[in-house]
Amino acid sequence: MKISKIFSAMMAGVVSVVMLAIPVNADEGYDDGNPVFALDKAQTYTVEAGKKNDIVFFIKNISDNDSKSTLITAIDEGGKLGITGDNITSLAIQSERYTRFKVTLDVPANTLSGKYPLKLEFVAVNSNGVISEQELTADIIVKSNVVRNALSVSGYKISNNNVREGNIFDVDVTVKNGSGVDIKNARVELTSLDGRKFAMNKGVPYVISDFKKDEEKTFKFTLIACSGIESLRESIAVECSYYLDDADEESLQKSEGVVTVACLPKNSSGGDDKIFAPNIIIKSYDFGADYVTGGKTFPLNVVITNTSNISAIKNLKVTVNGASGSGDKGIAFSPANSSNSFFFAYLAQGAETEINLDMLTRADASPDSYPIEITFDYEYTTSDGTEKASPVTETITIPVQQEDRFEVNSIDLPPECMVGEEVPVSCTFVNKGKSSVYNVEVELIGDTIMTSQQKLYIGNVDSGKEEYYDATFSVMEPGDFRGTVVVRYEDANGNLKEIEQDFEGYAMEMIFDEPVYDDGYIEDMPEEQGGFPLWAKILLIAGGIIGGVAIAVVVVIIIVKKKKANDALLLEDDEDY
Repeated sequence: MKISKIFSAMMAGVVSVVMLAIPVNADEGYDDGNPVFALDKAQTYTVEAGKKNDIVFFIKNISDNDSKSTLITAIDEGGKLGITGDNITSLAIQSERYTRFKVTLDVPANTLSGKYPLKLEFVAVNSNGVISEQELTADIIVKSNVVRNALSVSGYKISNNNVREGNIFDVDVTVKNGSGVDIKNARVELTSLDGRKFAMNKGVPYVISDFKKDEEKTFKFTLIACSGIESLRESIAVECSYYLDDADEESLQKSEGVVTVACLPKNSSGGDDKIFAPNIIIKSYDFGADYVTGGKTFPLNVVITNTSNISAIKNLKVTVNGASGSGDKGIAFSPANSSNSFFFAYLAQGAETEINLDMLTRADASPDSYPIEITFDYEYTTSDGTEKASPVTETITIPVQQEDRFEVNSIDLPPECMVGEEVPVSCTFVNKGKSSVYNVEVELIGDTIMTSQQKLYIGNVDSGKEEYYDATFSVMEPGDFRGTVVVRYEDANGNLKEIEQDFEGYAMEMIFDEPVYDDGYIEDMPEEQGGFPLWAKILLIAGGIIGGVAIAVVVVIIIVKKKKANDALLLEDDEDY
């Protein structure tokens, strides 16, 4: 293939035209290869469950071969993304050119957060009529409010506070749906009824029920106590299970809870039942939130119950102390502005009372669940008078998190740019919290901007540390443009988090120094003052392109002749004076 360019020059009133035939890829043979497509690696695709989301794929033909026609089809093989509307298009994609392909996803509301594959199939026809096929896969990041395994036991009630062998009693189990979506066909089951300690007296040990979002339901199970009761406290396991998608076995969610039953076991001699010390238990406790924050106080409310229907409790002393966490994490809690001891002169059979105090969380406590020990020291009434009970210690656990103060500072970029030129963008982010953040990665996204840079993986950012992000991008269309710097990381509890910082600017059309007409001619330019005239420079450049030494010689001769003619004119002018 040859492209002809015509250069015009005005020389001493005479128009000289030089035709330069410049070969392009003259030594290369005809390429009948197939086009090859690739996705912009700098892009990520994030959608929100329960909403319609438009995704624009930037697709580049990275080969030297044009595609006269390309059929692109989006396929959701996993069935998790809910493709809606047009998911197929046909277009031509020239060599080394980008094109855009939009897919609309209506992600089901019950989809869990995570990455889901979306396949793009290409059927292309090259310039020689040869058909080729190709597949690419893009990971779609779904952001969801759905919580895993979030159907849980929120409370229970036992109809008999002193269960012994042969007793028939009811267990009321309250279950809450905290999953963030409606649940159908959930199963709530008492799983440890093996007949040794407890068994169903009637009915089956499970129920099937639907739950609305945030709904609580209570289910009644009638049990009988068996001969294997050995302790004052016996537990019954409760399993809650459900499918986020009934048609998908992998969407099964399970959680477990425990019901504690106050019992009166037989004495070892097999004679009359002995009156045991009243069983005092923590019925419930609350600390005002889902977790507490390091360095801050929180209110602790504990409800305690005398489960005995025989004996009253006297001179009850309740002591609250923080206990050591797992490993070497130490004690996380201590009383704030109050004593850690409470005294009750009397607690009747079946009665309950509560204690309230403020607790302070250690400022540098690592995120984890930490224990608080509550000790009961008391006496109780018997037929013979008052008897001292052995101290009882119950443990509760409270999750601790450090305040997440991982922040992105302002973004720096030029206010204006040209379409197609590289635009620098930079920002900093700093971890102001007291815990490290992990697996930090940064990327640049936007519908009308394109970057050749992939995600920048930072890794871990310790407390008090600052990191930098520098990138470049180009704007594809003139006018206002917007982009986003996205920072993803895991906090100290392993929760995936995301920070987005938007930026905007204005892109102008690219302005060329030399106007070019459609017919291939370059507009005539006036000669420069001094040195070679413009027409001579153009001819010399053309001569260099084709390697023509002769043209350069001709130019020099023309310049010499012109200079002599000008000298002669000047001489004539001098003679006229």
